[in-house]
Amino acid sequence: MAPDITVIVPYYNERETIRYTLERVAAQTLPAARALFVNSSSTDDTPAIIDAWRSEEHTSELQSH
Repeated sequence: MAPDITVIVPYYNERETIRYTLERVAAQTLPAARALFVNSSSTDDTPAIIDAWRSEEHTSELQSH
């Protein structure tokens, strides 16, 4: 069954704020929610932070552009 709600999070070099965003996404109470992270060619460690979070949270997808 496809998720009912998708949170789309575009990011570019958001090392300072991405953890807060991840906490807010994880706090969602709808069981059918998922997150879609869209990388706009970040050059910092934001993708690594998201990857570490994704290894714990299985309701997200990652796209890089």
